[in-house]
Amino acid sequence: MTFFLALAAQVAEQNSRSLYVLTIMTVLALPINILAGLFGMNVGGVPLVQDPSGFWIVVAMVATLTLVAAWLVFFRRRERNIVSARCWCLSMRHLFL
Repeated sequence: MTFFLALAAQVAEQNSRSLYVLTIMTVLALPINILAGLFGMNVGGVPLVQDPSGFWIVVAMVATLTLVAAWLVFFRRRERNIVSARCWCLSMRHLFL
């Protein structure tokens, strides 16, 4: 019985870690998806369409929003508990290999 409980706990932890990684990827992809939805509409009056440097302004906005989201996800967590983040990263390397 204890073996099955330990196995269930291990599987639950692996699922939790996988969902955490997927959540981080979703948060990092959110700014580009919002802007793509905004600028992908076929209506008049979309901002920055007539501006010659409008494309680069949008690229800068996406990069800024993505960097802010990455900072909130990675660096603020690391500031709170560096040891926990390091242990988590070491235990997550099997997902990326």
